[in-house]
Amino acid sequence: MTEDQAVYLVADNGENCPKCQEAGAIITKGVISPCLKCLANTVMRSPSTIGTITIKHAKLKISEHLDSYHQEINDAYLACDNDLSINLKIKLQPHKLGGIDMSVGISFTESKINHTVKCRIDERQKKLFPEE
Repeated sequence: MTEDQAVYLVADNGENCPKCQEAGAIITKGVISPCLKCLANTVMRSPSTIGTITIKHAKLKISEHLDSYHQEINDAYLACDNDLSINLKIKLQPHKLGGIDMSVGISFTESKINHTVKCRIDERQKKLFPEE
């Protein structure tokens, strides 16, 4: 490796991180970049995208709620005078360590059912076994 290809962690030459202004900037080919701490914070705070895994998981949880409360929904429908409102709620929130915190809830008025399930999804997770 030649000197111009090397990456140096600078702590004692006076070059400070452009983000936090502390010693420890990374210099690559003469370009000063943020320190490792700032880079880690940037990666940790970057929200995951909402991809197909998140959508599939949300659909699954909604379906589980409907299946789980099928009888109560039917009883409430038969007991109500007019129409029955069923509220399905999905809340997505980025997690500080990566991934997405998701809560999926169901509520309907006749029998005062209100149930929420929370979980974390990480779109970067790979399958352990290839699909056959």
